[in-house]
Amino acid sequence: LRNHVEISDKIIIFSGRCSSEMMLKLGRMGISTVAAKSVPTTLSLNIARKLGITLCARMAPGSFCIYANPERIIL
Repeated sequence: LRNHVEISDKIIIFSGRCSSEMMLKLGRMGISTVAAKSVPTTLSLNIARKLGITLCARMAPGSFCIYANPERIIL
């Protein structure tokens, strides 16, 4: 952010669960896609949907689930 790098086309990856508070912060930053290892909470999922954030979770080798706004993911 300090170097004015465009972040709307970046993916944020979490090794655990993305909380609703974190989803709100990511939305304010302009992040468009989030990937997390664990299943999202209902509140973080609702926030992702409202903010237009693509949320992928249950990340494992060879598989994942798209929980919100799948239009950015090309399989």
